[in-house]
Amino acid sequence: MNFLTLCQDYNIDTAGPEHHHVSQGWIGIHCPFCAGKQNFHMGFNISKEFFNCWRCGPHSLRDTLERLTGQAFGTLWRKYGEGKSAPSPARKVKPRKEEKELVLPNGFTLPLRDHHRRYLERRHFDPDELIEEWGVCSTSPTAVLRDGDMQSNFNNRIFIPMYWNGILATFQARTLELRATSNSDGRKVSKYKACPTEMEGRSIRRILYRHPETVSDHGIGVEGVTDVWRMGYHAFALLGIGFSEMQVALIAELYKRIILLFDPDEQAQTRARKMKTALRAFGVSVDIYSLPNGRDPAELNKREVSVLVQLLLNV
Repeated sequence: MNFLTLCQDYNIDTAGPEHHHVSQGWIGIHCPFCAGKQNFHMGFNISKEFFNCWRCGPHSLRDTLERLTGQAFGTLWRKYGEGKSAPSPARKVKPRKEEKELVLPNGFTLPLRDHHRRYLERRHFDPDELIEEWGVCSTSPTAVLRDGDMQSNFNNRIFIPMYWNGILATFQARTLELRATSNSDGRKVSKYKACPTEMEGRSIRRILYRHPETVSDHGIGVEGVTDVWRMGYHAFALLGIGFSEMQVALIAELYKRIILLFDPDEQAQTRARKMKTALRAFGVSVDIYSLPNGRDPAELNKREVSVLVQLLLNV
């Protein structure tokens, strides 16, 4: 369809790939479905003729055109469809679940326990600083999340809350029981355990783990929460072995330049190269860096972090 002509006729603002939110092959518009800052978060894919918003997700051609113009889809398609058959209305876009604050049951989180403090101190973290800056605490011996018939145990773990836009979105919880490789029913115990997807206020694939007071548009992308704690306000973590389109869009919105500081293994470096390609399509300046001798960012001391941040970001 001739979407650009439609936009001109209805005075709809558009942006091309010169805008950092718009990739090649897309036409950027302000999303008519989601609230907040209007900055060309929705795109129209020129070749496949569909809409997607980086914040609120995909929307059907029919619904989007009618919302943008206030006109019936059939009328619009006859004028701008370039003689093609109208797309079938049968295909429904699966709605994204409503995002809300994650509410934990009473007694789920407790003050940081002594053995958790000692573990963090052995890793050269200041437990009181983590409590103050990151909200770190301990789960209770009976910490359980229930949703209908589903039950997930989180007992005796270090609790790491993850906030987005000022509300608790999700969390990770770390066990120290590394000697117990399986639980009573034979299943492997995970070192880090995430909030069940069905219970998240906002998906872990739709946030970045970073300090809420971060203001710099230069950042360092790392892999896990302890890397962020060590690297400080300039760092953000993707919290998984992959990355989502939404996370790419968030990075592009928040940063002009980033350094990807991932592990040196091939899987991590392949992921870094893919992310670099995705972000450069948004106009983000991206470089990839690895620490010498296979070191992890969380292993650095404060002086090493200061020198590294200065080296990488010149700040």
